[in-house]
Amino acid sequence: EALEKELVAQFVRTYPHESGADLPVKSSASRLVRFDSEDDLSPRLFVEDAPSGGRTGIERGIAYHRFLELCDFAVKDGEGIARQLDEWLREGLITDAQRALLDVGRLETILSMPVFDFGKGCSLYREREFICRLPSGGYRALERGEKATLGVGEDDGNGVIVQGAIDLLSVRYEGDRAVHADIIDYKFSSHG
Repeated sequence: EALEKELVAQFVRTYPHESGADLPVKSSASRLVRFDSEDDLSPRLFVEDAPSGGRTGIERGIAYHRFLELCDFAVKDGEGIARQLDEWLREGLITDAQRALLDVGRLETILSMPVFDFGKGCSLYREREFICRLPSGGYRALERGEKATLGVGEDDGNGVIVQGAIDLLSVRYEGDRAVHADIIDYKFSSHG
């Protein structure tokens, strides 16, 4: 009976990192977006475009991404945006096809989003590669759209390696000290 209890105890042991056991080996931001339900309160910038697929949709997405790679975020008016586009076209930074796909009115709307209001003391870093280890519990919370329960430097004993490229990193400084950072990833779709 004692041996049976010991065997049962060994074989029904709870795995201490169970919360991270079913994490995906690899995932993409696009896949995570598909889990989101559409938010009827969000403005629709690209209603007529298919959410994914289609050559035109992909080319348009690349053109808008290219605009955001190059733009001066302080220029938010239509005339200023059009001047930037014409200058980039002359300099060969965008193609004629990309210029034709970019709508100045939509670009004004995009640049008026609060995420692009960078205050005093902010430094912008474009197209930065990164690799980091996140606690699995925190990763799962983020995937569900919840606040992560573990803070920076804490660990649940089971991590997930995340690697990629940040489209735009905004870091706010007070003196020489970084006090806040926003990681911005550009997406083009009919989702809000």
